[in-house]
Amino acid sequence: MQAIRWFVWLVGTVWLVQALIAQEEIVLQPGDTIRVTVEGDESLSRAYTLDSQGNFQMPLIGTVKASGKTPSALAQEIAKRLEEGRFLREPKVSMELLARAKAVVMVRGAVRKAGEFELRTGGRLSDALNEASPTAVADLSTVRIERADGTVLTLNYLRFQQENDESMKPLLQAGDIIFMPLQAEQNTIIVLGAVSRRAVIPMRRRRRSSKRWARRGALCQRQTCPKSPSSASNAKSLSV
Repeated sequence: MQAIRWFVWLVGTVWLVQALIAQEEIVLQPGDTIRVTVEGDESLSRAYTLDSQGNFQMPLIGTVKASGKTPSALAQEIAKRLEEGRFLREPKVSMELLARAKAVVMVRGAVRKAGEFELRTGGRLSDALNEASPTAVADLSTVRIERADGTVLTLNYLRFQQENDESMKPLLQAGDIIFMPLQAEQNTIIVLGAVSRRAVIPMRRRRRSSKRWARRGALCQRQTCPKSPSSASNAKSLSV
């Protein structure tokens, strides 16, 4: 009987240690929902959802950058800011991850299928580009990845295609924005934003772009424009 109790205790201890280790290995990312608990202050103890930049707004201390940090490291940072701001004396802060965000990446620029793509475990740049399908005028030598923590990578994807250079197809992270530029020698523009369909259109001199787009069906009336997360006022056309 004593041996059985000892075995149950051992299994429970091992499970608890593994759970704690797994929690420490978690790195927060945009879209995650966390719960911050400040002992003795219910007004600060609540759930927060990280925005697209991996930040959230907390009373008293303002913007908190959480993306890329573990829950324990973030709890220590919040406690330090509360104490340094003289809001609380020796605050005790704990944190837990309530829900993981759906891992997605965004592909923009000279591709046939721009938009969000689900990021699967082990997903690489090559996977995203295969799904987005770069156009014939895409510049594969200067693919840019913008990360939630502010890091910007510029990669020569042609080196992977031609020389099988694995460093040119890095692992992707949730929230990555991949931009595919145009080839510099191509006299074209990309039409994005509040349009009925995206397009890559050759430019011709002495021809008004709006007329050319209208003939190709790229422009839409305000009342018929498809809904988009960004407003029409933010729509841009990039020329090279």
